[in-house]
Amino acid sequence: MEFAPDGIAFEEAGNLWVVCPGAHALGVVTPAGAWEIAVRDPAGSVLNLPTNICFGGPDRRTAYIGNLAGPSLPTFRVPHAGMALVDQLRARGLRLRRPIPSIDGVDSLRGRSGFDGGEKARAACRGSCSPRNPSRAA
Repeated sequence: MEFAPDGIAFEEAGNLWVVCPGAHALGVVTPAGAWEIAVRDPAGSVLNLPTNICFGGPDRRTAYIGNLAGPSLPTFRVPHAGMALVDQLRARGLRLRRPIPSIDGVDSLRGRSGFDGGEKARAACRGSCSPRNPSRAA
């Protein structure tokens, strides 16, 4: 699946940026639901298995792309600012409209859509990938 998605990020205009590692591409889903390829590097010379996108800079209009196979961190300017992250809002003294569950509030999510708080993953890992057992750590 060439255009299988990986990382995503919203911008303030409502567009959803989608990273497609197999296509060495970034796509955009508009608020109306239209899909378009915004950036593509078929040779993988700059976007080399891109996996994540985030927005930064003073105006949050610089996109930063994480590459799985590339040694660089590609950046480019985007037309709209990326959505502010929670920490960016708090740093400016702004409050969220509704609370976001934190890792401390994970109990409130139990029982919803099969969410188990990570117990299955911890159970599968117990004894084989614990830092206390470095001989078996992967």
